[in-house]
Amino acid sequence: GEKPCRCRHESCKDDEEAENDQTFFPQPSGTVLAQVQSSNHTCQTTALRNKEAVDDFFAIRDSASTEMYSDDDFTPDSSAIGWSEFGQPQYNLNWKRASEVFPNHSLFGDGISPDDINQGGLGNCWILSTASAVAEKPERMQKVFLNTESTLNAKGIYALQFYSLGVPHTIVIDDYLPLTSANNTMLAHAGDDKSLWGPIFEKAFAKYHGNYLQISGGWPTVGARTVAGGSGETYSHSNISADDLWTM
Repeated sequence: GEKPCRCRHESCKDDEEAENDQTFFPQPSGTVLAQVQSSNHTCQTTALRNKEAVDDFFAIRDSASTEMYSDDDFTPDSSAIGWSEFGQPQYNLNWKRASEVFPNHSLFGDGISPDDINQGGLGNCWILSTASAVAEKPERMQKVFLNTESTLNAKGIYALQFYSLGVPHTIVIDDYLPLTSANNTMLAHAGDDKSLWGPIFEKAFAKYHGNYLQISGGWPTVGARTVAGGSGETYSHSNISADDLWTM
């Protein structure tokens, strides 16, 4: 049967090895990732959060206030990475605002491209490969973002639209990202054109599923359904020639 994709960089692991692997985050030299505790998370936490009313992205974006937006539902701390109640490791990482750390970057760089996706220290190739595939048609990925300007949002607020059972569902996040001690992205990285839509997309998808570790390992067909709202099919390469595969 089909196995969930959770490979990182050039290496791939089988299911048993990946299940036992907790080294999702590379530890920078001289940095100790301290274990901390989360609390009050249950199997219903994510579902209940996704049913709540979301912050009004357009009202906040267009308001005269200069106050930076902070997401109270997905705070920049260990609970965004994993939940101890489910045996997930939690780390006290270095969280900073993208708008402050990357002043020379933009949301879409030179334009949305599949090449903008650069996987980081999390085994979530299944959804990042989906994002890259959707980006083959830039206008499709643009529809995922409610932010239409490439300039990084001055208030640090971003909104993305995913699909839950075929119904559009908006996720609003702030621009805090987990960084290394050298202020480099630890999870999904910026594109070569200094685009940050990849890390922002990954954070919104993590919030939609509860936390970052919840999106380690999955199926691209599920990712495509969530991102684009359509159905997907799975094909076995062993039964299809290379020529036929490209004509589907």
